Amino acid sequence: KAQKNAIYVYQMTTNPKNEASWTTIYKGLIAKFIKTGLTSGTRYYFRYAVILKGVQGAWSPVLSIIVP
Repeated sequence: KAQKNAIYVYQMTTNPKNEASWTTIYKGLIAKFIKTGLTSGTRYYFRYAVILKGVQGAWSPVLSIIVP
């Protein structure tokens, strides 16, 4: 659920154990984000965090998907 005055940060990777591999794919005011252009057969990992009053909260649990 969207929070008022929040900034959302979405990241993705194919190697979640390597913290440096996480790439920010969206940062903005919209709570929902759709990532396109993924490669079929590849496993991707996603996470997000919310920034309120300039302070970033904890990362969400990691979501893993294999693109069909």
